[in-house]
Amino acid sequence: MKFLQYRFDGELKGNTIVSVVLTTAEKTSYLIKIELKEKKGQQEHKNFPIPFEDIQTYKIQASKYIVERSQITFTDKKVITGTQLAFEKKYDIKPREINNLTLFSSEVVHEGSKKLLITFPGFLTVGEKLQYPVTTIKEVVTNKIIFQDRYSVHGTYMLIDDEGHYLDESIIAYIQDFMRKHEIMEKDIVFFGTSKGGSIALRIGSYFRDSQIISVAPQTNIETFYMDRYIFGNYFQNILQPLFKRHNVDSNLVPFLEKINHNRQRAFIFDGEEDYFSNSIDISIYPAIIERRIPSVGHNGVIHQHENEYMLQLKNFLGVGSNYRSFKLGVLNDKYINFDFSYHETKDSNQQIVITKSGKKIYQIFPPYGKEGLEGKYYNVRLPEPDGSQYALLTTLNNDDFTYFTSNERSYTKEETRRDQQIGVQREHIDSVTLYFVEKSASLRPKRLIVTFPGYSYHYKKSQYLISTLNSLETEDSIILAFQDNYFAEGSYMLVDDEGNSLKDAITKKIKIVLSKYQLSESQLFMFGASKGATIALSFLNEFPKSHYIAVVPQIDLDIFREKRPVLNGGLIPFLRRNEIDYNSLLDIEQKIMSANINAEINLFTGVSDFASNNNRFVINYDELPWLKPLTSDVEHNQVSSHTSQIWKNLLKESSVIETSFRFEGEGFKTNEFRVREVENKITETEYKDVTGVIEFTNKNGNVMFSTILPKERGSNGKINVFVNKPIPKYISRLDEFLTNETVSIRMKVYSEHSRIYVGPVKWHSNIFKLL
Repeated sequence: MKFLQYRFDGELKGNTIVSVVLTTAEKTSYLIKIELKEKKGQQEHKNFPIPFEDIQTYKIQASKYIVERSQITFTDKKVITGTQLAFEKKYDIKPREINNLTLFSSEVVHEGSKKLLITFPGFLTVGEKLQYPVTTIKEVVTNKIIFQDRYSVHGTYMLIDDEGHYLDESIIAYIQDFMRKHEIMEKDIVFFGTSKGGSIALRIGSYFRDSQIISVAPQTNIETFYMDRYIFGNYFQNILQPLFKRHNVDSNLVPFLEKINHNRQRAFIFDGEEDYFSNSIDISIYPAIIERRIPSVGHNGVIHQHENEYMLQLKNFLGVGSNYRSFKLGVLNDKYINFDFSYHETKDSNQQIVITKSGKKIYQIFPPYGKEGLEGKYYNVRLPEPDGSQYALLTTLNNDDFTYFTSNERSYTKEETRRDQQIGVQREHIDSVTLYFVEKSASLRPKRLIVTFPGYSYHYKKSQYLISTLNSLETEDSIILAFQDNYFAEGSYMLVDDEGNSLKDAITKKIKIVLSKYQLSESQLFMFGASKGATIALSFLNEFPKSHYIAVVPQIDLDIFREKRPVLNGGLIPFLRRNEIDYNSLLDIEQKIMSANINAEINLFTGVSDFASNNNRFVINYDELPWLKPLTSDVEHNQVSSHTSQIWKNLLKESSVIETSFRFEGEGFKTNEFRVREVENKITETEYKDVTGVIEFTNKNGNVMFSTILPKERGSNGKINVFVNKPIPKYISRLDEFLTNETVSIRMKVYSEHSRIYVGPVKWHSNIFKLL
């Protein structure tokens, strides 16, 4: 085996790829790609393995500037830097011949301990942080085997060595030999690693079914992980992937996750909801694996910012510290276990409760954090049918942070009961399921029915919040039917009740009963919701195809949204999967919108920065759907509803429509000089808070292509009748193909707090398009 060493000495103005073509005496070619970074000075790239011994020639394919400043040498052994040698000497890293293959590891023997910690390395390569679990676990007093991934350029996940030999059998044999020498039982072993090391820990740990595994930010799919070229450049594409293909290596982790799950092995995975490249496999489909998904954190944030949390778990497994407290619940015969959270101090976001049945995780709760806890709201967890199994509870909370009790019915706190009485929550049994709703009307002959569905809220005062929101509407001409999602711990998207019975037919029947009671037609039905509620509302497009829909930031993919709502991972999604309920099909919002009835009207409010609901992933061709009225805001998920409240409130009530006209003032869309001014002086509002202005672009068929809210200004007459273009450049690329051919129509709609909508065309001149 030979190794290629590359050095470049010069200044680069940008990143670039250098290709080195090696040719053997038999004219066999072999390509190595090396990525150089934008920097000044020397760059060295070492230890590219070469599968041939008889290299005859090589050629560098790059610019003349780079070729002249490149140097290539060949060595029979890998070149180890002085920094790495010093590190390995300090931590006593040694080569070990096992089954004729070489492993690199350090051993720590602690007399009197019968526990064993086995660690695997990540990617960091600077100073003492090189292959960093060595320094992370140095204070843990126990027996240790500390592996190093000294293969290829940056490691091979310890799948193969430089010659392409599989390493798993040698690693297993080495561990088993250490166990025999020191009389260590399998149940007393903990496998641990972060990032790359976390993936190795899951793979190797699965061979020892009675051991424990703690895997931090693992890559569950290596190919997906290496798509993040900002961090890893083209390392996988240029080096690791060809190496794996040459030796027929399967890097798929799924069989090992399935083995862990099947064996009910104790395994914890700590990952971040924003670690998009590592989180390529849905861990919730493996109920025996306990996943701790940390909110609003990426890959490195999990490793560095939450070290205390996973190290406490590791020490707990090893018996040298405790973080998770366990309670034996015994045999449970009731239907529900109910939790009441009441904190005495502010909690961080790292809290959880795991309920196990016969040692298998069945429910994982992520309690609210902050000082209040749930403040008067129970978490109702539906238990499986009694079968004599033993239950246990594992939690990060202190004993006085929560209480729990079992019951045969859903339980409600005094605060919840009082709130439900105040707002008039009713229960009605329809088709063997129970519906919860508020029905209210100020008129015996209403002109419309507004049906609402709730979003999320932890606090009982804000729970199912659309009821209190709609109280601010002038509803003399409307009846409101506000459904409550009182199922599971935080709702079921009103797909099923706690028993798994479908709710859709009962909800549909209830809506039709109310329509008939007040002699209203389907065209007088308004279906409204925000966030989870918007998803529920749109799920009824097939049942009520001729109605009006007002949907604010619906979730278009629960499997992605669950990263933002960890509670979905712990209860609802595993339940739906276990019962083979196809929630992705039932809540396929995009498909339902695309195939909606021509007589429907869908007002869809989305946020460009709404990564929670994934509204930025909509691929709908808006201009082809006459029933769709899209509006995009450049705000985050929780802000879209308030940002657009004047709009949807006017749509839900019978506001006066006032025709007027507007004109452009300025040079073009991409300048900050462009203004839209109302020219007929019909707008009378003088307070900023009373007005929301929307610019709307329609194609020649009258279909809305795009609309957004414009910032507002007070005109010279003191009225709020001038709107500026600040958001437009962020979206303009979406409109180029339409705007440049000048077939587009542009309108303004100004929504007033006083139940008025000012509508009119915008007059423009040819200069408007010149900067596109």
